Amino acid sequence: MSFNIFMVPVSLALRVVMGEEGFNSWVRSKQNRMRTSIKKENELEHIVGRAGYDFIPYSTFRKTHFANTFFIWEKEGDNWTAVFSTYDKEEEVQLVTEKLNRVAGKNIFRASMNIGRQQKEENNTYPTNFTDKTVLKKALSEADIPYYEEVNKLVCTINGCRMELVRENKSYYEVRIITNQNFNKSMIYLNMLDEEYKKIVQTETYQNIMKKVNESSDMEVENEYLEEDSVVLVVKCIENRA
Repeated sequence: MSFNIFMVPVSLALRVVMGEEGFNSWVRSKQNRMRTSIKKENELEHIVGRAGYDFIPYSTFRKTHFANTFFIWEKEGDNWTAVFSTYDKEEEVQLVTEKLNRVAGKNIFRASMNIGRQQKEENNTYPTNFTDKTVLKKALSEADIPYYEEVNKLVCTINGCRMELVRENKSYYEVRIITNQNFNKSMIYLNMLDEEYKKIVQTETYQNIMKKVNESSDMEVENEYLEEDSVVLVVKCIENRA
């Protein structure tokens, strides 16, 4: 499975830290965009289906799976554009495009491919929402990700992937991903870490709120229920009546 830009954890603070323009530029740098001559969605869906691929609604895009990953179809102006990741293997992308051209009976791709731009060894740095070292270390343990400490960083090496969680002159940790094979593995581990970190933060927040409520004579829990993966507390203030 290859890395896809849509797999980046939602909690990564890329858009906030980089700003809208910087974030969009970063996203573009990870994409291979191949503009087609197809303008009608039903025509594109017909070609994709006859080639043996799916064509699934995905937010405002359409998604097509191939080689254990997927790429996105996006409307640019009047024409549809296939958006691959720069980490997709060239031969796998070519197989898809050749099938689509063969079914269409013509070359539907106007723009030339720009595959293989990524260096063999990747060194990518992303901002995160991780701010607490104790919670982060606990999350690493809960996710079964081995790590060791260096100055201002936690270093994780697992299955050929190296992640460095670095905190230098900032209020949050940055993650540096260094790998020369299957970048997607690092993103999977990062997603696991992100989930464990959120669980710990949610649990500690819940415990702190309950402690304050139980210690106070002015508050009580009126209702408590689960909503998706979160616990919702409704706290009522008690009026002191003379």
